[in-house]
Formats: sequence, C-alpha cells, structure tokens
Amino acid sequence: MELLKNTYLHQGIPLSQELDFYEPNQMDLDSDKDGLLDDYEYFIGTNQNNPDTDGDEHLDGDELLSDFKTLPDIFDSDDDGVPDGAEFKIAYCRYAGTFVVEQDHIGSFLKIIFPIILMTSLALLVLWLPKEFMTKIELNAIFLLGVVFFTQIIVENIPPVGYLTIFDKVLITCYSLLALTIVSPAIQLKMENKGTAEKMIKKADKTARYLIPVIIIIGFLFIFLPLK
Repeated sequence: MELLKNTYLHQGIPLSQELDFYEPNQMDLDSDKDGLLDDYEYFIGTNQNNPDTDGDEHLDGDELLSDFKTLPDIFDSDDDGVPDGAEFKIAYCRYAGTFVVEQDHIGSFLKIIFPIILMTSLALLVLWLPKEFMTKIELNAIFLLGVVFFTQIIVENIPPVGYLTIFDKVLITCYSLLALTIVSPAIQLKMENKGTAEKMIKKADKTARYLIPVIIIIGFLFIFLPLK
C-alpha cells in the first residue's frame, strides 16, 4: 500500500486520495495479482481480472510502478512500433546514447579527396595547352563530368549532415577551379570569333591563370578556418 500511495492516475490525482472513495474491506483486493488493487484498476479502466490488460506481455502494475512509466491499457505507449513489454525486456528505447565513428584520415583523403584534386589539377594543366580553345573546353568538360560522377558515388555512401564538411568545402573549391577552366577558354574562343586582337586574348588567358592561385588560397582559408 505504501508503494501504491505514490502512484498517480492518468488524470494526475494521487491514488491515496482516490482510495478514500472505497470501503476498507475492498482496498486490499488484487484479483489478477498484477500489483494494482481492483478498485484502482476499475478507476483507471484496466481489467481487474487480467494482469496484462493491453496484452503487451508487461503486467499492469509493472507498467505503472516501473521506471518506464508506460500505460497499462495501451499496447505501445510511445507509438514507436515496439510493444511496451518488449521495450521493458530489452530496455533500449527509453535511453539515448551517442557513438563516435573514427575513420583513417589518410585513407579517407586518398580514397575520396585525392581523386577529385587530381582531376581538377589535370583540368588546370589544360589551360597551358597551345591555342586550341575548343579542345580545352571539351577536355575540361570531361574532367568536370568525372568529378560530378565520382562525387555522386561518394555522397550515396555518406550520411547527410546539417553543416559543411571538409569534403564539401574541398568540392566547392574544386568546382570553382573547374568552372574557371571551362569559362576562360570559352571567353577566349568568343573573342577570337569576334576578331579581337591577339593581345587581348592573351591578356584574358593570363588573367585566368592569375585567378587560379587566388581561388586556391580562398579555398584553403574556406576549408581550414572555422566559419563564425
């Protein structure tokens, strides 16, 4: 009785107050031996003659008096698809845990980031080819498609997160460089078709080459300096 006096009904009324409504000779009856008195079960709506009213393999008394505080008349109190009785036995869903997955940084770099950097570097070298603008555009478009295809394969095996990872930042930097390797020859090709002076075309080509270290430095800062 002392244990039951600390039990609360669904409505939030202490059991000790509710028992005042019943005759003293009825207060000690527990017909189904589930740990709850018959009068109490009648009041909360559980079956006085069935120790497991909701059929979840967890006694009505255990559901109310255990640390889990599940509902004795509902098969799955938290509606997570696992019966209360099963949760009580394996004792896992009422607790939250954290785990850390550590990965080899060198291995991750060689398998994921290095191939993207390599394809981007080869695309940058194309800018130093002789004056064949269309060839440059075609070659760098192939490198860009290769990076996009490789990235899709990697992303499918990485769980989504709500922030930019190092991989994301490296990818943004490489995409910026790849865009330069395609846009620059395209501009020079258009200038050539319009009959622009050779000196201006060479100046545009030199400007594109100057932009390469600028993008790399900005990318380096973007990758390794924390965003505030």
